Amino acid sequence: MNSIWSKIKANPGLSLLSANVVLLAVIVLMQDPFGLFKTGYAGARVLLSASQDSISTIEVESPDKPGILRITRKDKLPVKKGEAPEYTWDVERTDGTKTTRMSADRDRVKELFASLEKTRRYYGIARNSESEKDAEMATDSKGRLQCLQVRLISANGKKNTVYVGKSSLRGNDSYVRLDDEDSIYLVEENLRTAFGSGDLEYFRNRRVFPDMSKDDITGITASATGRPLQIARNGQGWQMLSPVPGNVNGSEMNLLLGDFVEWKAVSFPTEIPKDIDKKKSLKVEVQFKTMMTEPRTFAFEVLGQKDFSSYIIRTADGNLFEVTSIYLSHLLEPEEKLLERAEKR
Repeated sequence: MNSIWSKIKANPGLSLLSANVVLLAVIVLMQDPFGLFKTGYAGARVLLSASQDSISTIEVESPDKPGILRITRKDKLPVKKGEAPEYTWDVERTDGTKTTRMSADRDRVKELFASLEKTRRYYGIARNSESEKDAEMATDSKGRLQCLQVRLISANGKKNTVYVGKSSLRGNDSYVRLDDEDSIYLVEENLRTAFGSGDLEYFRNRRVFPDMSKDDITGITASATGRPLQIARNGQGWQMLSPVPGNVNGSEMNLLLGDFVEWKAVSFPTEIPKDIDKKKSLKVEVQFKTMMTEPRTFAFEVLGQKDFSSYIIRTADGNLFEVTSIYLSHLLEPEEKLLERAEKR
């Protein structure tokens, strides 16, 4: 012991370096930042490696729904350095008589790929008639598969099929099989939910506003009960031009703009509900400019308030949305909610 202590005192720099190396090794072993020592389910191989960059088309066929749901990759989106590539997607359903097509919800497509990444080959069972029946992946009397079929197609035409059997929402697990492999896996992901069970509405784009951030917005005009409201960006702040000129409270304005750009449809009404409060209606135009576009205007109508924080919105293309908004009322009471306190009348 005395010999070791003497060596430490004789070489303090080397001793400190060695101690730091040991400490770093302990941290790496404990936190495993690179996933080098993962065990159990998290350490098992993924069922299928797939990303937005590698897959160009996703086809979902459900025994409960006619036709095929098809999700198709479109334009590549700008992302921050180091982030995974993302794209816009279209979704369509063809049922033999007609095709319905619309833009897809990017968040749900992103969640779909995240679920695939978490689908791992950890607990496998041999594939046979009995295990297929238990996993609800068998065929009916006519030889038709009674499970969800998901085909992932790459840009070069390579195709893989993921078969999704019994899924448990409570347990968040699913029985899956890849292609014609001999094993069925019980995975810790509800893939039936991730693929929307082949439902077109599940993948329908829920975003109300076009792609923009709150910093892209340069002005808002609105009209309610004959009183025009006009607000414009003034340097780093905001100015109300009408109905009462004055400085706008920056914090409240940021809350309103952040609310706008994050709007996602709660539902897509097929007609205007009769019981909404039409006194809470107004027309709105939002002026914005991004690095990718010239100055543009996004217009919508607030048709009325459904309840405390829900409103029915109609965009210029005639689509109806139900949205949840805490700050939309700022445009209905702009002098009270948006003017700086000292300037309120």
